[in-house]
Amino acid sequence: MPAEPPASPADGLGEGLDAWRRFIDTAVAADDPDTTPFVLASAAAALVSPSFLPKDAPRPGLPEGDPNTALLRRIGAELLGWSGRTDGTLGATWRVLGLALATRHPKEGRGPVDELAQRVREVQEAADTAAGIDPTLHAWALIALAAMHRNAHGLEAALEAAEHALAVARTHRSQDDTPIPVLVEATGGAAWIPGHRAVQIMLESRALARVAIARHMQRDYAGAAAARDEQIDVTATVRDQYPSLYASALSLRSETALHLGDLPTALRRADELAAWAQECTDTTTRRTHLRRASELALFLDDWDRARELRLERLRLCLERVLDPVPELEPASVHAELPALVRRGRRAALTAIGNDAYELARLALSSGAAEHDPTVRAVARAWLDVADDAWEDIALNGAVAVRYRRLEADALDGALPPLEVGRGMVECSRSWRRVAGKRRSAVRAARLGAPGDPEVLARLEELAVDAPTLDLARIDRGIARWHLRAADELTGDARVQALVAARRHAASSAAGLVLRRPDGTVLDLDPEARIDALQLQVDTTVALREAGAVVDGTDETAELALRVATLPAVAQRFAASGSRTRRLALERRYRDWLRDTIVLAARLQDGDAVDQVAEVLRRDLVGTILYGLTQDEMAPGQIAELARELTATLNATVEDLDAADDPSPGDPSTGHRAVTLDEQLDKTLDVMGQVLGPVARTLFDPRTVGDHTVAGALDSAYGTRRAAVLSLVLLPSDEPQLVRHLAWRAEDDGPVAEHLDVVPAPRWLAGFEVGHEPERFFARLTSLPRTVLPDHLAGLLATTDAEHPLPLTVVPTGLLGVPFAALVSGGRLVLETASVAAAQSLQAVRTLAGLTTPDAEGAPPWDVAVYDLVTLKHTEEERAALIAQRPSTHEPRTLAEMRAALADPARRGAIGILALAVHGTRGADGWAQVKVLPSGELLTTGHVLQWYLPRLVVGASCNTDIRSDAGGELGGFPLAFQLRGAATIVGSLHYVEDAATAEIMAVFYAAVGAGMGTADALRHAQLTWVNRDRAARLADKSRWAYLLCYGLPG
Repeated sequence: MPAEPPASPADGLGEGLDAWRRFIDTAVAADDPDTTPFVLASAAAALVSPSFLPKDAPRPGLPEGDPNTALLRRIGAELLGWSGRTDGTLGATWRVLGLALATRHPKEGRGPVDELAQRVREVQEAADTAAGIDPTLHAWALIALAAMHRNAHGLEAALEAAEHALAVARTHRSQDDTPIPVLVEATGGAAWIPGHRAVQIMLESRALARVAIARHMQRDYAGAAAARDEQIDVTATVRDQYPSLYASALSLRSETALHLGDLPTALRRADELAAWAQECTDTTTRRTHLRRASELALFLDDWDRARELRLERLRLCLERVLDPVPELEPASVHAELPALVRRGRRAALTAIGNDAYELARLALSSGAAEHDPTVRAVARAWLDVADDAWEDIALNGAVAVRYRRLEADALDGALPPLEVGRGMVECSRSWRRVAGKRRSAVRAARLGAPGDPEVLARLEELAVDAPTLDLARIDRGIARWHLRAADELTGDARVQALVAARRHAASSAAGLVLRRPDGTVLDLDPEARIDALQLQVDTTVALREAGAVVDGTDETAELALRVATLPAVAQRFAASGSRTRRLALERRYRDWLRDTIVLAARLQDGDAVDQVAEVLRRDLVGTILYGLTQDEMAPGQIAELARELTATLNATVEDLDAADDPSPGDPSTGHRAVTLDEQLDKTLDVMGQVLGPVARTLFDPRTVGDHTVAGALDSAYGTRRAAVLSLVLLPSDEPQLVRHLAWRAEDDGPVAEHLDVVPAPRWLAGFEVGHEPERFFARLTSLPRTVLPDHLAGLLATTDAEHPLPLTVVPTGLLGVPFAALVSGGRLVLETASVAAAQSLQAVRTLAGLTTPDAEGAPPWDVAVYDLVTLKHTEEERAALIAQRPSTHEPRTLAEMRAALADPARRGAIGILALAVHGTRGADGWAQVKVLPSGELLTTGHVLQWYLPRLVVGASCNTDIRSDAGGELGGFPLAFQLRGAATIVGSLHYVEDAATAEIMAVFYAAVGAGMGTADALRHAQLTWVNRDRAARLADKSRWAYLLCYGLPG
């Protein structure tokens, strides 16, 4: 080693490939034993993988940017030459560093198998050499060896090398932070050489990472998780010095937990990463957080949020290398790539390519690209960015870009289907990842030419010795291939193709579930199973239409297959809250659900009709869960439970597969499926304890088959004379209304049912008051024949006003219809029936099962909030309430409401919460606002912090959320139910304050006299109308919008 560090030839050479080329040329041309090998070793030590330095660490004395692979290999080769001329530790160290670069494959270590084997031998030689030089260098070389074994799929050797590296790093752990002597000597005293302690911690961390990867791929999931936890503990000791190292450990632990189905840990570690990224100013840490957050958002089916986070990550990357930062759109980013290539910004280019590819994948996979050519064009542009940004692109990356381009070409019709399909078969053969091989071939069956034998041959090749779950997905591709091929055939050949398609579709559907000993079925991949069952239906219908004599092709068999999809469809709705995904799912399943319920009605299968109806009524569940996670006023525990539940609903066993695992089989598939199911139960149980029984059933997609119209009749009314009417509006160019009625004509009498489908007016789907109440009520006069079955009209005709028919309506798609204002047989329904509305059959049954807290002799707990300034007419209503309930608490502020409603023991207790304040409807299925007398805003999130009595009265302003569409009730009414209310008096549309106050004054008196809620509201409305019957009967807008939600009381 020279007495003084050599002067660096990098001084004044700038940045980029040209700078690196001049730097190397200058060093080599000098051919000076006192400078040349030291300069080359300095470059090698800074550029080897794994790095001795944290990401983005400064490297004084070297050009800015990174050299390409050819230059790296040149550095390594030159250094090997000098090592052959130098004895001792110095020459050996140069040899280790030279081997690390000279044999570097242009595909980043992912070349052909024979080249990988040679690379493994050379890195093994480097490790053997390093063992005799220095333990730090030895640990580093062993980590590189573990990585190489893993790339060559030598899993046992990879684990052995990683554990050896970890043992070496720990055995020679040091608190000395002086620069590592062998690297100082080898580089001629490079100023950036890190100290012992920092390097050993980095190496220990990276060794643990390699242990985790190897154990994961060997199915030792507990061992992988333990290694990741150790990695966090190790990096935490230097997190202030190297924040990105700690961030990376947290991210990898979250990712590992997600692979294993340990969703609570995945979310918790991601939250810790987010908090750390907010605490420190390190850009790399923030980028690590944004990548993990984007991946989690995608896992949670929030594609909009995933895209936002990816764009933010891309912006941070561009900020580090460009000034000014270009617009975050493909053309602007693409225009900057040539300059970054010239500047040698390989790390930035790789990061840009990663984000661009993910943005393209998000666009193509979200569902929007199937219907929107603009989305496809954007995806193509991002793929162009990724392709040009990824220098020395790895093989999987090149295949990924080509695969996505073929997908866009197919959707655009830019390439013939034959070319698309065969291109995807090529991709299937080129992928290293098993999942990629399978996915490309299955997609080729959908997008390629019908009947292309090459596609079928590839699918059948992949099916040989495939594990059960992979085979199920491949069978789905084979079924689709035969179904599409049948369209090109006639006669017996067509029938044979359809029979083959049905056989493979049935095999796929069977392989995508786990059947437990108790008979329950667990979906391993709900979306894939829906598709497999849909393929069975398509082939069944095609065989029936072809007149084939094949068992199981009648409509009853078809309906059974359709019904089997319903829990999985409900799960997809529950798991998807973002607008983009909701729209995509609605497009995907709308016609399927419509055809299923119409078929069920035609076959007079009332249970199947009710099951489809309950799925349609849950299409907002995902939006509500999403709202809970985003609502800043919602209690943190509830928001976390909602996020955990969404994650569990989105998890599939495919998501948990090891991405690069080439080994056949997965003995833990069943175990992981059961774990997910048990985790779902556990989260739902906690959700039920925290939010109440309504949440427990509402958010459980497995319960959609548990509720019927007859069951709702028994739950709401026992064996009394009563009726329950379930309505489902099916919008289309020719709308239809499904009507399912259950009733008892007399107390203790038998239950009768009526089921039919009738045409509906086209305007009914958008039935809304708006600014034209006259038009609204004019149309209302034509609705009775549409919405009231003849059997119900007959019941109403034989009913007298003194003994009204108890009637619950479940009006999916018709929440804006004031049923009490309909006229049947010349009389108002209000006069012959006591009407309540419910959002679902499930809600009726669950609310009816709510128990009142055991507080015998305890007085009712009443709370009233009246804005007497804004709503001057409510004084009469308030006076009536106070007269009946003189102990009523009257808070005016949020703090006072919190104090009045803070006791968990009063959830669902006998009592009233009255809210006479103005509010807004909301538009997203959850967010609504009311204005308190103090001027503070009361949100749905606030309500979740409190515990409510059984009856909530909010009749002075809107309490519905979307009277123009079907589905579950949301907003304030749902929040009230979640926190204890069984019955809600609300308004369908904005109501007049004066008339409402008069009606509600009578209502409170009736409730005080012992009437049930629905009966009391009916009595109050009739009393108000009869005071001036001629004028008020016609003026329905002043009384008809008030409605009883939930139990009739």
